[in-house]
Amino acid sequence: MKKNIWRILTLIWCVFIFVQSHMNGIQSGNESKWFFMFINRLISQVFNSKAEFITEFLIRKTAHFVEYMILGIFLMNAVKTYERIPKKVPVAVIIGAFYAVTDEFHQYFIPGRAMSVYDMLIDSAGVLTGVIATELVCRKRLLIQKSELEKEEEKIYN
Repeated sequence: MKKNIWRILTLIWCVFIFVQSHMNGIQSGNESKWFFMFINRLISQVFNSKAEFITEFLIRKTAHFVEYMILGIFLMNAVKTYERIPKKVPVAVIIGAFYAVTDEFHQYFIPGRAMSVYDMLIDSAGVLTGVIATELVCRKRLLIQKSELEKEEEKIYN
């Protein structure tokens, strides 16, 4: 059952990304408008200046990165459930980067949206970050478990 959870979460997240990408430019803008307005208002009060283009650009690109970092986390855990896959990190990164490319290609056909190589790179960097972070956490967890086992063995033999 645990194996299936990561696979299901990965599929659900891919559907979420697809739905977000399928919105036309106006729908996409309207969905995030309130957040941009909040951030812009906050910046104008704190720094006494307007930076609407910069905040919108940064927020959108950060959203791309985080969205795909989450996909990378889910993908890495899903790939780990397949024992026959020898090199899990590259496989997860390749699958995630491929999905990023197909997602941007999909946006090419949506009115008011565009395909962006820059977004493909940001998305792929997000996947890579999620995959590596997951791998590092798993390795750390294994080291902790190994250390605890060694301590238990020491208690037994001493």
